Amino acid sequence: MLLDLLNKRLKNNVSIIKQITFLDRLSKLISKHYNLRQALEFMEFDPQLKEISRKFSALLHNGHPIDHCFRLLAFHPLIVAFIKFSKESSHFQEHLSHCTKLMKMRHQIQNKLSKALRYPLVLLLLSMTLFIVMNYYMLPSMIDTFESLGSKHSLIVFDLLRALFNLALLVICLTFIFFFIIVFYLNRSPVEQRVYLIHKIPIYKNFYCLLISMQMAYQIHALLLSGKNIREALMLLKAQHDLPIIQFFANLILADLSKGRTLYQSFKDLPLIQDEFKWLIQRSDEQGTLVNDLQQYSQLLLEVIEEKSKRFIVIIQPVVYVIVGVLVITIYALTLFPIYKLIQHI
Repeated sequence: MLLDLLNKRLKNNVSIIKQITFLDRLSKLISKHYNLRQALEFMEFDPQLKEISRKFSALLHNGHPIDHCFRLLAFHPLIVAFIKFSKESSHFQEHLSHCTKLMKMRHQIQNKLSKALRYPLVLLLLSMTLFIVMNYYMLPSMIDTFESLGSKHSLIVFDLLRALFNLALLVICLTFIFFFIIVFYLNRSPVEQRVYLIHKIPIYKNFYCLLISMQMAYQIHALLLSGKNIREALMLLKAQHDLPIIQFFANLILADLSKGRTLYQSFKDLPLIQDEFKWLIQRSDEQGTLVNDLQQYSQLLLEVIEEKSKRFIVIIQPVVYVIVGVLVITIYALTLFPIYKLIQHI
């Protein structure tokens, strides 16, 4: 009963940073020949990890499997999946190290993207708010002034500027609404629809293909390395529930293999899988180098994801600043144009 209460208390309280720190510390201690219990006992001396380590030890003592312990402590599903596969492959430390590296990279990318977009988005929000205020309070009085002066030409130009800015504002608002609808739908739709939808979103699709291909390549490599054949590895991928898209793909591949198709033919029509990965499957299966090739390919994709993410962040920040700049200039034009015309009439 006390265990359940503590589970609820810890639920959603373990931040990603703390999860990464826990994994990193655990991986380093195990690499220095500590067993799991000794490593957890040692980590209890760290005030930051004391509560998690004690909770983890208590769960292990009560007979929970290690992947179940991570799940009960509300760790990220990707971490739970890696730990689950580590039990099957008997390469716990290697899985832990790779998972730590992947989670660090994800967190760094999210952190950099957040920092890069924070100030531009604040400026964009302020600019939009300022224009909305002008549109409802200031601009109508200016239009009345132009009409009273009988300046039809100035009124046409002013209305054109206002219409263009309203159009830009509408496009920005619709973009944000579309983004939130997509996120909402992705989180609640079945796996088949989620795969179809992701496949239709250009930039997101490219990153997701890399991530799914990397995860699948690494997990299959680790399971094959432990002595399992490809069908057994795919059965384990199908049995897990923490990575639903990989589970869905494993199910499709097994269905094709049961129909007598080759491994390459089973991979060939899968969406969200890199074409290079499919070619590698064909080549490696023929030459008998599948285990080593998958390991090298997963490491390569990890580096590619990191490099492309950095490049995307470098590009996206100036683009947002340009949008903000155009909005600010338009606001100035809408403000100064009426004043300039009024001076001409004096």
